[in-house]
Amino acid sequence: MPAPDTIIIELFITDHCTYCKGMLDNCIMLLKKGVFSCLRICNVETDPALLPNGYRTVPILRINTMIFNGLLESDEIRNWVNLEKQQQATTAYIDRLLKLGKLDETQRYLEQETGRYASLLDLLSDPDTGVSVKLGISALLEDKTGTEVLQRELFPRLIELANHNDQNIRGDACYFLGLSQNPLALPALNEKLQDTSPDVREIAQEAIEQIELNQ
Repeated sequence: MPAPDTIIIELFITDHCTYCKGMLDNCIMLLKKGVFSCLRICNVETDPALLPNGYRTVPILRINTMIFNGLLESDEIRNWVNLEKQQQATTAYIDRLLKLGKLDETQRYLEQETGRYASLLDLLSDPDTGVSVKLGISALLEDKTGTEVLQRELFPRLIELANHNDQNIRGDACYFLGLSQNPLALPALNEKLQDTSPDVREIAQEAIEQIELNQ
C-alpha cells in the first residue's frame, strides 16, 4: 500500500462559502489523525485562477486527480483517501460521477491516465450497475467509435463479455464491438447470431452490419 504522503490533498475555499468551514474542519481533523500527511489549502477568493478547470463553486476537494465539489463528511473523505491508497478508487469514482450525471467531468478524468476506460467495463459487467450509469457508459463509449479505445484497449475484454452469463451484458458487449469497427470482432459476433437471447442476436446482427459498412 502506498505511503500516506503519496496522496495529494487540496482544498479550495473562499471566505464567504457556507460549507467551506465544515470541509476545512473535516480535513484538518483527518490530517491530525494521520489519514493523510499533507493538506494544501487554497483561498480562491484572492486568486480564482487556482480553481480546477471547469469548476466555479466551492468547496472543492481534490484527492490526487479525483475532484469533489460540495461538502463531504469526514468519513466520506477518509473512505476516498483509503480507496486511493489501495488503488481501488477509479471505478468507484467513475460510478459516482456518472450517477451524478457528470459526463464531461467523467470524460476529463478518463483521459487523464491510460487504462481508465477499462473501469467502464468493470461497471458494465456488474449486474448491480444502475441504468443512469449504463447510459453514461454508452454515451462515453459511443464518443469513442472507431478509436483505439474500442479497437484495442477494450477489445479483448469486450470479446470476453460477449460470452457473459447475463444476456444484457452480452448484448452490451456486442453493441460496443460494433462501435469498435474492428473486423476482428466478426467471428465472435457471428457466434452470437446463435445466442439463446433474441435481443442479443439482433444486436449482434446490427454490429456485424456496422463493421462491414465501415470496412
